[in-house]
Amino acid sequence: MGWVLEKKLVDAAENWAIEQGCNYMQLRVLSPRGQKHAHKDFLKDWYQKLGYIFQRAERLEELYPMLAAAFNGQGDFFVYQKKLVASK
Repeated sequence: MGWVLEKKLVDAAENWAIEQGCNYMQLRVLSPRGQKHAHKDFLKDWYQKLGYIFQRAERLEELYPMLAAAFNGQGDFFVYQKKLVASK
């Protein structure tokens, strides 16, 4: 899997944010707590390869109690952030 289209989408979102005057881009990966999830692990690694840096984990049930029910109350947002730099 090349992830070419996905990379282009991330690039487009970052470029749009730069045009809006944003200095940082932040994203969250929602993952069930206490379970190994290969796709979520892949995403975390992929975002880091794109320059995103892990900031913190946030508990789903504290941020969105109603959504937590779909995860049996056990989910985490893994927050990543990247400093945006305008291309020359």
